[in-house]
Amino acid sequence: MTATKKRQLTQEEALECEKLNDIFQAKKSEFGLTQEKMAFKMGITQPAVGHYLNGRNPLNIQSALKFSEILQVPVKDFSPRLSNELKSLGLIFSKDDDAGIWPSGLAETSGNYRSGSLPLLQWKDITSVGDAQKARNRDKHPSLLSPFAHSQQAFALKYCGDSMSPEYREGEYVLVEPSFSFKHNNDVLAQIAPGRFGIRRIQITSEGTYLLAVNSSHPNRKIEIIDSSAVIGPITGSWQPRHSSTLIP
Repeated sequence: MTATKKRQLTQEEALECEKLNDIFQAKKSEFGLTQEKMAFKMGITQPAVGHYLNGRNPLNIQSALKFSEILQVPVKDFSPRLSNELKSLGLIFSKDDDAGIWPSGLAETSGNYRSGSLPLLQWKDITSVGDAQKARNRDKHPSLLSPFAHSQQAFALKYCGDSMSPEYREGEYVLVEPSFSFKHNNDVLAQIAPGRFGIRRIQITSEGTYLLAVNSSHPNRKIEIIDSSAVIGPITGSWQPRHSSTLIP
């Protein structure tokens, strides 16, 4: 199989990484941070942190929120692009809607968005795109405390496999938003084969729309999709389970 050529960052994406690296260098002594400690806090590997800071990989919503929380700076300080995208999701990150720090800077939510618990689905519960809507029946699934604000249609899954390594770790929880639209380079929950679903990074290009596994050694890394109906929704957050009380009986 021919390896997928790594996409070159746009000028805007490269500048975002440069600004983020400047912030990291300025704050690492204050917070006692190294790339290794950042990686542990973010739930990714040290090389993945380095790739963001050095401009090898573009920032996305998930990574930007994690950097924002740990470095205690608003996303807009290093990525106005992602800050605007977060605002377009309808989420309020602070009372002045300007801080963009998540989750420690989350002061309130508005409208249909809230923090707290959400249904935790099992992968076996999803055998078709329509099955995702069953998450609205909260009585049929255990509830999970989420550090992220979310819509009433949101649900969580426990990540398994290595298709998105090193971005996600085995056993990590991911937040899925079926009611949100997705954009190029978003991580999404999608149908990757008949009756089989997984998390992939969506690539919307002039040549077509593809689901991409981040792990470059993953078999069948690039899957073309004909229309958007194969996508359940974007992943808007992820976190490592810390203790058993995360689940609500």
